[in-house]
Amino acid sequence: MYTGSLFFAHTERLFAFIYYPGVEPTNNISERTIRTAVQKILDHRGISPTGLSWPLAHLGTAPAAALTGDAAKSRKMYQAFLELWKDADPDIPILIEAKAEYAKLR
Repeated sequence: MYTGSLFFAHTERLFAFIYYPGVEPTNNISERTIRTAVQKILDHRGISPTGLSWPLAHLGTAPAAALTGDAAKSRKMYQAFLELWKDADPDIPILIEAKAEYAKLR
C-alpha cells in the first residue's frame, strides 16, 4: 500500500500522542510507528506534488517536535506547512489552527 494512503488511513491512531495528553510523545508505539512513514513523505514529495501528504506530514511533525522540546524544528515544520498552504482558503479550520499554534512558538 502507498505510504500516503497508510498515513491517511491511520492518522488518528498515529498521532495519538498529540491528541491525547496522557500519551508520551517520545516513547509510544504510535510515535515510533509513524516516524518512518512521515520521514519518507518529507524526504520524497511523492507522485502527487500537489497532494495532501506532504504538507500534512509537515503539519503533523510540528506539534510533535514542540512536545519533545524541539521548538526550532517545530517552527520550521509550521513554516513549511504555511508556505505550502499560503494560497489556501483562509477559513480552513486546520490552517487557522496551524497559524495559531505557530504564533505560540514565536
